Amino acid sequence: MGRKALSVVAAANDGREPETALTGAILTAAQVNELPELIGWAASATPYTLASLAPVVMSVADTGDLRANSIVSLAVEELSLHVRSLARQLFVDERAAFSVALSGGMLQRGSTLRRRLEHRLRSSVPGAHVSADEVVPVRGAVRSALRFVGENMA
Repeated sequence: MGRKALSVVAAANDGREPETALTGAILTAAQVNELPELIGWAASATPYTLASLAPVVMSVADTGDLRANSIVSLAVEELSLHVRSLARQLFVDERAAFSVALSGGMLQRGSTLRRRLEHRLRSSVPGAHVSADEVVPVRGAVRSALRFVGENMA
C-alpha cells in the first residue's frame, strides 16, 4: 500500500492522476516538505518504512479520498486472491469450508481493512470462515513443532 501510495502521489503531482489528500498525508508521514524530498526519502526507504505508510493510506481512505480508497480496494483484492489461491491449492475448490486466521496490526478486529477483506472473502472465497480468535503467531509455530514430533497441544 505504501509503494502504491507513493506512485499515486507522484502521478498526482505531474498531472497523470487527480489531486489527492494522500499527497499531504504522505509528505507529513515521511517528514518532508516537497515532492523532490519525497523521492529521495522513497529511494532510501526500507520495506518496513514503506509499510509504515499503509496506516496513512487507510486514514486518508476513511475520509473518502477516492485514490486512497482505490489503493485499499486493490490491497483487499490481492489478499482475497491469496486466500482463494491457498484454498484451491489445499482443497481444490474455494467453496470448501476452512478457517482463515488474520493477523497483523492492519487486520485487527474492527479495522476497516479487516471489515473490507471479510466482506470480499464472502463472495470470492465462500468456504472461508474468518476466525474471530486472536492469532498469536508463536502459538501456531509451537503447535506445528509439536505435531512434527508427534505431540498434541490443547
